[in-house]
Amino acid sequence: MSRSASPTFAPALQPASPAGGPPILEGSPLGVTGLGLRGWRVFTIAVAAAALVSVAFMAWTAYRIGGDQVTIAVDDIGEAVAALTAAFSCGLAAYRTSQRTRIAWAFLAASAASWGIGEVIWSVYEVGLGVSVP
Repeated sequence: MSRSASPTFAPALQPASPAGGPPILEGSPLGVTGLGLRGWRVFTIAVAAAALVSVAFMAWTAYRIGGDQVTIAVDDIGEAVAALTAAFSCGLAAYRTSQRTRIAWAFLAASAASWGIGEVIWSVYEVGLGVSVP
């Protein structure tokens, strides 16, 4: 079995189009087929939303909008949400792949989940109970 035919690796690329465009994946005519969504519009909107949220988060923590307590709450809860979102995304990727790739995504999901759980515990101490974190 050649490396390009192995289910562990990404599908082989076709040669570039005659117009000099990028190579196209075999069996997928430029469509994103993950959750039944096609095209790049959804991806572009998600990237723009993530960039906007990231810039807002950095501005909030840099300028301490709302005071120290509110900023600490936004920081702690925001990090927990980011970590748990990453855990979910990596878990979904693990579910949708196979063999060694599935194991790799599962390890990434587990690491993000442990970070998220730690952030939730940290937030309970610092935001919920108002206790200095041990």
